[in-house]
Amino acid sequence: DAVLIAAGAWSSDLCPPGQPKSIPVRGHLIAFDAPAIRLDYILRHGHTYILQRRGSDGNPGRIVAGSSTEHAGFDRTLDPSIAADIHTRAAKLLPALATLQPSETWIGFRPGLENNSPHPVIGRIEGTSVWTAFGHYRNGILLAPETARAIAASVTGR
Repeated sequence: DAVLIAAGAWSSDLCPPGQPKSIPVRGHLIAFDAPAIRLDYILRHGHTYILQRRGSDGNPGRIVAGSSTEHAGFDRTLDPSIAADIHTRAAKLLPALATLQPSETWIGFRPGLENNSPHPVIGRIEGTSVWTAFGHYRNGILLAPETARAIAASVTGR
C-alpha cells in the first residue's frame, strides 16, 4: 500500500510536481588491484578517500580511491586528467599506490538537491501513499540505516 522513491539522483523524475528536485553531482573514482595491501579502515584527507572492498571470497579486495565533484549533469564521460589527479592525491595518503596503475576508472552520481539543501528529502508526500528518501549527497551510505528506520516507522506508524 506504499511506494518509496529512493532512486538517488534520478528520484525527482519519479516524484509528483512540487517536490524538491534531485540533481546529479558527478564524481570520478579509480580502483587498484592490490592483493598485497590490506587496509582495515578508510583513509581520508579533504576530498580524497581510500577504502578497500572485500572480495567475494572474504579476503582483501580492490582498493578504491575518490573522488571529484562536478556539476556536469548525467554526462558519463571519463576525464583522464581527473583520474590522474585522484591517483596523485591517493598516493600521498597511501604511498604504495604511487607505483600501481588503476585497473578501473568510473563515474558515480551523488544525489544532490537543486537548492543545495543540506537536508535529504525523507518522508511521506502529503495526501499520498508515496514516501521519499533521496538527496543525501555525499552522506547516503552513512545515513542509510537511520533513513531506513525513519521511513519504516513512518510507513508502519510505529
